[in-house]
Amino acid sequence: MRAVAVAAWLVGGLVIWNGVFDRHIEIGARAYLDQQQAYVEGRGPRANIDRVMDEARASGLRSATGWALAELIPGGLVLAWACRRRRA
Repeated sequence: MRAVAVAAWLVGGLVIWNGVFDRHIEIGARAYLDQQQAYVEGRGPRANIDRVMDEARASGLRSATGWALAELIPGGLVLAWACRRRRA
């Protein structure tokens, strides 16, 4: 039972991390397309995909790690407490 709880806890952290990171990449891709469209219409400078996606990637890494830790740390504490209580 403990192994199932630990596996679910870790998978939950991975799912959260991946979902948040993917969302930031999606937002970056959309920002690039919007900037490029503005350039085509003469409303702004040419978009630089490397700059836009580097910013999205960095932001995604920070945010995804924070959200995953927000799930993993309390979950780990609860699992540790539950395992300790059973031994006693």
